[in-house]
Amino acid sequence: MKRIIAIIAVISCAFVLCSCAKLLNEEYSTVSVIVVDSHHTPPRVVPIVAGKVRTFITYPARYLIDVEYNGIKYSIGGRDTYSRYKDKIGETANAKLRTRTYDDGNIKYDIISLD
Repeated sequence: MKRIIAIIAVISCAFVLCSCAKLLNEEYSTVSVIVVDSHHTPPRVVPIVAGKVRTFITYPARYLIDVEYNGIKYSIGGRDTYSRYKDKIGETANAKLRTRTYDDGNIKYDIISLD
């Protein structure tokens, strides 16, 4: 029984390791995006009661700017980015595009920052 489990474990590990796509190329370029929306969630403290003990969980503030590139919506986080672009909804901005090419033919695009 142990031998069967070991064989199954080895086969599943080999399948998982062989099926991962390998990154071939990573390029960065500057593109124009449209600022679509901005979101701000203030920090908050939530009390949690477990029996006779009260614990406070602190959630940090969130600052997000939503941009659109080629019909796909991307969210960029950060307080500095939020304060710079929160009033520019509907305007065009420059952003850094990361293009990743994999050995299985997939190409992935990500907007990683606003300039």
